[in-house]
Amino acid sequence: MKRTTNRAEFLADVLTTAVEHDGYGFFSVREWKHDGEPGERYAVIYDPDEKQIHRIDGDTIAAGIGVIRRAQVREDARYKELALHNTKTGQRLYMPNEQRGAILRANHANDAGGLDVIDALAIVECALFGAVTYA
Repeated sequence: MKRTTNRAEFLADVLTTAVEHDGYGFFSVREWKHDGEPGERYAVIYDPDEKQIHRIDGDTIAAGIGVIRRAQVREDARYKELALHNTKTGQRLYMPNEQRGAILRANHANDAGGLDVIDALAIVECALFGAVTYA
């Protein structure tokens, strides 16, 4: 599916925020293609805890936003409280409703200006792991 220019730029902006994280993230960057068209940008990251290499790009960001968008509020059996859960895997997202709201508003507007590094990393983690794992 071809993305509009605005959509591709939004996804690239979120990717840039996540990759240029100044040490906040769970990963180290092995390769970072940040020039060229927004849809061509990608990073190769290394997760030292899992000892895995991941290639992340606009599709990764879109997938993470999809996990967040489709999340459902359910009771967490362990903590006996309502929380957001991944609809496919049942995992708890470990994401506050306020953060989810900010991400969904930015997604709707195709404007990443209001998202910070914590939001961008949460999107990446939801794409890679199905939930916020490190933040």
